[in-house]
Amino acid sequence: IHGAWFDPSNPVVKFSGNLRDDLFNWMYDMEAKIDLCLCLGTSLSGMNADRVAKTPAKRMIRGDAGILGTVIINLQQTPLDKKSAVRVWAKLDDVFSMIASKLALDMTKDYAPKLSSRMKNKYEVPYNRNGVLDTTSKMILNMNSGEEIRICVPGASNEDCRGVVKRKDAEGNYVVVIDEEGETKHRVFGRWFVLEAMEGKLPMLPLVNTNPHIINS
Repeated sequence: IHGAWFDPSNPVVKFSGNLRDDLFNWMYDMEAKIDLCLCLGTSLSGMNADRVAKTPAKRMIRGDAGILGTVIINLQQTPLDKKSAVRVWAKLDDVFSMIASKLALDMTKDYAPKLSSRMKNKYEVPYNRNGVLDTTSKMILNMNSGEEIRICVPGASNEDCRGVVKRKDAEGNYVVVIDEEGETKHRVFGRWFVLEAMEGKLPMLPLVNTNPHIINS
């Protein structure tokens, strides 16, 4: 909500900045629906997104049916410590190692989503040239190095900024270089966005090619 490392259309928002309307509305909707919040590694220092942890904690204390509350795991004190359903003082790596052991998970296995190299960085997705989900349209999202891209999300702080695909990182995410108000910014486009896009699970793509290849429309 306050910025995402792997979404080029959602740069980190400064305290003086504004949240994206679509993301704020999504957060507001989730706040009303959530029955259990896992609060991991944050001190809940007063950001707007803290409401997602505060609300289920308050509803649990109030005794609302089906509400499990908020679980907090970190090393720092938070304003919700006394209102949490479970409070664990520990490093996340240690806690999740114990959980993985309890669940008998094979942690030598790589569970991370991967893109097939057979696609050669070209992905057929059901979106139109503006990045909007459209089941009547097919577009090739070309993420090869040197391909020109633009941020297409309405309301993004860098909306319509242009750039190029630079390379893939070691994990298979795409590094893009974007010109944002005269400054060159390196952003990372998470590979899971591409996987979700191929299945039409995103309402909108974070970016599109400047001159997209439309298969049909």
